[in-house]
Amino acid sequence: AESVPALLDMVVAGHRDTDAADTLGVLASDEATADRVAGAMTARLADTATRAPARGRLTQALADIPGPVASRALTELSH
Repeated sequence: AESVPALLDMVVAGHRDTDAADTLGVLASDEATADRVAGAMTARLADTATRAPARGRLTQALADIPGPVASRALTELSH
């Protein structure tokens, strides 16, 4: 769980982003961690400094995170 910020940095930077996203999905196997990961992704998506390519990668990674926080965020993003 301590690696979540570094993994998110990798997704945002596009450096081994697929591997980082897959790892985040594995880490999010329990509800509490899934909510934490989804919340961190949502915060990055809401940050105005996050550029469009990074937003796309974060959204794709978010789709692999289970739970209501990720689902709500994806629903909001679809609007």
